[in-house]
Amino acid sequence: SKAITFLYYAQQEPRQFTGGGLEFADGTIIEPENDLLLWINPYQRHRVLEVALNEGADPWRGGRWTMGGWLHADVAHETWRPYELHTLKSSQMRHLIV
Repeated sequence: SKAITFLYYAQQEPRQFTGGGLEFADGTIIEPENDLLLWINPYQRHRVLEVALNEGADPWRGGRWTMGGWLHADVAHETWRPYELHTLKSSQMRHLIV
């Protein structure tokens, strides 16, 4: 099962777009920054806010680029409570699969 979600942001500076923040259910917004790596609970509700390129921006060079994925562990879904941060016990860490 999913143990943790990661998101990596890459973009050209200065930023050539607006929006693209990661908004959580409690209203917290994390704005995309170049070379930013986030680790979040995979069961925490979130959404990506609309992204718009600035006028004249090149979509390939001026875009918002994100790479995401999950780390998995042998933990039953029932042991996770949504919207909480979790730490894995050392006995669970050796079971992580990338």
